[in-house]
Amino acid sequence: MSSTLNKTKTAVNGAEAVRESTGQTLVSTLSAMVKVVNAVSGVVAVLRSLDLGRDDRLAWFGLERRRPRRSAAVFSAGVTVGAGLGMLFAPMAGTALRRTLLMRRRERKEPAKTGTAEIRGHADDAKSHNGSHSLGVEAGR
Repeated sequence: MSSTLNKTKTAVNGAEAVRESTGQTLVSTLSAMVKVVNAVSGVVAVLRSLDLGRDDRLAWFGLERRRPRRSAAVFSAGVTVGAGLGMLFAPMAGTALRRTLLMRRRERKEPAKTGTAEIRGHADDAKSHNGSHSLGVEAGR
């Protein structure tokens, strides 16, 4: 019975030590977090007190503000210049160009169909002869 009492006291002492250690760890973690918040607040206060513009403050950290209007303007100018050059160097009017492209596509489609039919025929021949070839391979072993 006394050994059970000793084991219980040891367990209670261990639990109290763990609780105390956990409490100390929590306090030190919170203390570190408070120090970090104070440091960041100090940096922000210094940057605000320098009376720098937004762009200058961002430049300190290697950043810059986005300028969406500028990007949209450059994109629009590129589209306009590209369309103008396309119309300037077009070989023929739009209707005639579409008609020519359609005819070329049809001309290329016919040989592709016949070539595909030939390949299918060769594949079918190979399938039909596959049995006799495999017997020859087996006989050669």
